[in-house]
Amino acid sequence: MSSYTNWVHTHNPFKSATTNSFQKLYVLVTDHEAKLSMSAHPSVVGLHQSFVPVMTRFTTAYRTWKNTIAFGKTATLEIDNLLEEVIQSRIEKWEAMIRVEIPSNNALYQSLFPEGRKSFNRGKKDIRISSIIGLAKRLESFPQLSTLQTEVETLADQLREKRADQQKNESSRRESLRLLHELREETCDALFSNLGYLIGLFPANPRTVMNFFQMELVRNPRTANTQFIDEEEDLPPPILEEERNDESVMRETQETIVPEECLD
Repeated sequence: MSSYTNWVHTHNPFKSATTNSFQKLYVLVTDHEAKLSMSAHPSVVGLHQSFVPVMTRFTTAYRTWKNTIAFGKTATLEIDNLLEEVIQSRIEKWEAMIRVEIPSNNALYQSLFPEGRKSFNRGKKDIRISSIIGLAKRLESFPQLSTLQTEVETLADQLREKRADQQKNESSRRESLRLLHELREETCDALFSNLGYLIGLFPANPRTVMNFFQMELVRNPRTANTQFIDEEEDLPPPILEEERNDESVMRETQETIVPEECLD
């Protein structure tokens, strides 16, 4: 590897600092845009105008992705609650209603519950939902249980609909996450480009440059990460080799960052 590859100034600190948190990048990018918008410097005004579309793409994608996560959790909770209701009260009620018409030792009763309660109480969601759908279908053969059949079928339809919505949302979540990964690269590159541009505008005033960024999130990424405890599904994919090198360089050269006292 060529010696210049590990020169700290050529590595993007925004990628290294946000490797494990989209949330942190969201804070960085919105803060940077707000600070650019407050400057009356003609060149900074132009920089702000060119940066707004980048920020908008990322923040829109981030909010969309977070909404799919929230919706997914709600849908999962609704399904879990309905299935729990079956375990806690409905299955016992159903069995009692059936026994009024069909003795429990009758083969017809066994045909309605070929596995007893097991398939309703345990297993993956789809298996348990399938058991309820199957019971509703089997009850169609018993006109004397039409009231129960309608109740079970109504529940089966609810579960089917909620499960379909949940799966559709999961597909949307994966797609929004894929887009967010792409936009993270674009956004970090834009932040790094802006940093270089501002250094060019204010080469003798590093404090002025740093005031356009929330630098504590970049200067000490590991410490700052404690402020952004993302949920498991919030985490970006494994670190790319390029970013692994960036992180290593940033760690090894941390002391080379300009101290506060030298910025005046």
